[in-house]
Amino acid sequence: MRTPSPVLGPLLCAVLAAATVSSTAGASAHTAQAPTQRVSVSSVSATTTPTARGTKVSLGFAVRNRTGSRQRAGRAYLFLVAPDGRSRSLGRVATPRLDRRAKTRVNVNRFVNQYTNAGRYFARVCLAPRPGGSCATTRTAVVRIAPASLSAQPGDVALPDTEIGTSSSATRITVTNTGQSRSGALTASLTGTDATDMSIVNSTCTSSLSPGGSCAVDVALAPVAAGLKEAGVRVSARGGASTRVALTGTATDAAAPLSITPQSHDFGPVSVGSVERFTFTVVNASGSDEYISGGDFENRVAYSWDFESSFTCLDLLVPANGSCTVTAAFAPQTAENLDDVLVIFAPQGNLTSALTGLGVGPEPTRSGGSPAPGHPARSFGSVR
Repeated sequence: MRTPSPVLGPLLCAVLAAATVSSTAGASAHTAQAPTQRVSVSSVSATTTPTARGTKVSLGFAVRNRTGSRQRAGRAYLFLVAPDGRSRSLGRVATPRLDRRAKTRVNVNRFVNQYTNAGRYFARVCLAPRPGGSCATTRTAVVRIAPASLSAQPGDVALPDTEIGTSSSATRITVTNTGQSRSGALTASLTGTDATDMSIVNSTCTSSLSPGGSCAVDVALAPVAAGLKEAGVRVSARGGASTRVALTGTATDAAAPLSITPQSHDFGPVSVGSVERFTFTVVNASGSDEYISGGDFENRVAYSWDFESSFTCLDLLVPANGSCTVTAAFAPQTAENLDDVLVIFAPQGNLTSALTGLGVGPEPTRSGGSPAPGHPARSFGSVR
């Protein structure tokens, strides 16, 4: 066996010593580069409160100085984190200056942006602008953002009675988002058996509604058939929220444009053989000319027309928003109560007026002993 050279021995020891120093220095440098967490965050809590502005999130968290020296004031960044990991910022808040080894609690309120999707979220606090690094998160998804919810006032609407072929005055329904999230786009529609007898006159419920926001729908009864009408107006949001208001109203037959006044007349006692006259008025309530086809008496007993008096209906024309007149004569031939009905023939329905009168005194006779005839003019125009 060869003996190591006395020169190589010290040289080898020097090389090994240098290697050891270099390795120790590298390890020390690596340790110095590791970040030191001077301030930590923990114990995050959160509660939510629905308000007119949206959902208020009340956050609390603890910050702690982990060093032996005072730490200056800093900032904490607040986030909502969905179960799938997506996050939404709630802004930032200042953290106080901390004495060495000190710990304090920070409380802050934030309102959730109206565009935040409804659902449950974790609350996270970070001592860096982005989630990650020195962060702490609630153990459960304690932040609940309620979805959009629609309500309407009034809850039901009784529309005024309306003639067929016309439209009632409009009634306004106000729709409000009482939820905590912005709704989707809105649509208003009529529903129910008699939906075709209703109409939406105007609607501002078309775009989305922010929490607390409102829109309006104006509805009217526009019937096509007579009778009680029942329907509803529904306002729906894309995403599911909706509200419905019940609508009711009565449709009546269209009023005839022509009428006669008065609708009854008593001539009273009239001596047999004498004549008592009375003038009736036919009124046109429409904005266009109307025509009658004639007139008659139902029973043709003792009553007749008097063409020599005011009788403007003889032309069979009743002008727009105007009138004409007819004059009836009561000429009793017998001493008794005599009833009849005056009839004016009109396209939309006959006009009638009940007539009564009492013949008094002795009855005139013709040669041969029979009663004398009354006035012969019993009708005019085209008699049906």
